[in-house]
Parts: sequence; structure tokens; C-alpha cells
Amino acid sequence: MTAMRIEGAESARAAERGFVRLLGGYTVGLAGGTLLVNERIPVPRFNVVQTVRVARARQAQFFEAALDHYFQRALRPTFRVPVPTPGHVDDALRQLGFRPREAPEIWLIAGPDRPVPRPSPRVRRVLPEELEDLVALWAGERERIELRRQLEVGMHHPNPGEEEAPFAGMAEDGEVASATIAYQRGPCLDVEAVTTRREYRGRGAATALVRGILTDPMALRSRFVALRSAEPRLAERLAPLGFQIAEENVIYDLPADAKLNVPMAPPPGVPLWRPRPRGGAGLGPQ
Repeated sequence: MTAMRIEGAESARAAERGFVRLLGGYTVGLAGGTLLVNERIPVPRFNVVQTVRVARARQAQFFEAALDHYFQRALRPTFRVPVPTPGHVDDALRQLGFRPREAPEIWLIAGPDRPVPRPSPRVRRVLPEELEDLVALWAGERERIELRRQLEVGMHHPNPGEEEAPFAGMAEDGEVASATIAYQRGPCLDVEAVTTRREYRGRGAATALVRGILTDPMALRSRFVALRSAEPRLAERLAPLGFQIAEENVIYDLPADAKLNVPMAPPPGVPLWRPRPRGGAGLGPQ
């Protein structure tokens, strides 16, 4: 991997951490990975362990500390592990009840030499009063109110050095075909949650949306533009816009029927989570 791609990936990870904090979350740095935590919006996308790199001899301590933190808060985390996935990390996560998604997640990054497309009249920033209809594309019913509130706060009251703006891509019939949330911090513009309405999928709506964002001042002043996707064909579609695969990760999730059991009043100093022994009682995913 070239130095430019490494720099872009590091900038993208920093921007992602900033995005989670913008939405009312926080981050916890551990030896082996960084926890992205959002108790206000308790969905796996905002509760992910970013870029797991941990030695075999230290993985028990790392996974216990990470799961302690999430399970105490009744949160279901996901783990993001770079490809090629180390065998000991894969084995540990499977033993803890986590399962890898079928499709890996790719991190696409366009560097400073990317072309600047012509502005598109069909791509525009979303107004605050339009968020009500769009948050349904990004969150379930229980999380929509909080997500909308946090997005409005980010739009009106960003911290110095950052900017957040939802974007919409319009179809020929005047309806919103696709939408995304752009967050700019430092040298990187993080394009989050690129989503296309079902009836417009397969027509290039997501590509057109990204192309339009590249002409926005947020992108023009950013050294890197980054987005993540589980759609492998997106890399080919965005290649003419300067995007390259900078990182590929396997995402590990807990099955929907896994239960998080945490004691109500643990003794002082005792971890709240333990792997459940095979064939025996214990705490953890069941």
C-alpha cells in the first residue's frame, strides 16, 4: 500500500471517529482497536470496534475489555477486522458468538489528484425541515428522533474545524432517489450512509450522488474523500472519480437472537462479562 493510501485511510478513520462523536457518541482507545460508542443511537453502525489489530497473546484482555464496555450499556457491537483476517482473531470472535458478514466492507478513498466533475443540479444539500422524511432511510423507528436531533445539532452548531451536511440526489421525476450524510474534519470528507430508495436502485443514483458531492465546497477543501460500502461493484463505478480501495475489512456481528446477560450488581473490580464455557453456565452471548 502506498504512503498516500495509508495517509488517506488514517484520515478517514479519524473522520469516522469525529462523525460518531458529532452524533452524541464517544470513542475509547484500547490496545488493539478503538471503540466507537453511541448510547443515544444504539445501532451497530455507531457501535463498532474500529480496525482490530491485536496480538494473539493479548486478545483475551482486549476482547474482554471491549465487550465489558458495550455489554454494560446493553449495546451490540460489531468488530471491523482488516483483510487478511488473522486466524486467531477469527477464531476468538467466533468462539464469542460473533459471525462474519458474507460480503467484506471496502473503504474507498479519492486523493488530492481526483478529478472535479461538473456540478449537478440534481444533487443538493438537505434543508433541516426535510430531515424528517430522510432519516427513515438511515435508522429504524426507535432511533429516528434522536438521529434527526443530532443531525440538526451538527448542521447548526458544529465544533470548530468540522462541518456536517446531509445531501440528496434527485430523480428525473423530482423525488429523492438517494441520500447521504457528509462530514468534514481535518483533511478528510467522510461520506456516510449512502442509501438509495428501493425503486431507484440499479440506475446509478448512488454514483450520481457521490459525483455531485465532489463539487461541494466541503469536498473541494478536503485532501481526501472517503466512503465505505459492502457493494463490490461500487469500486468500479467510482474509479473514474478517483476512488481506489484503500482498505478491506471483514465485519463481525452478533446474531439477532444472541442475548446479552449482565449481572445486576457485580462485585467491585470483577469484569461484567465472561465467555460462556462450552456446556456450562456463564455470562455473554447465548
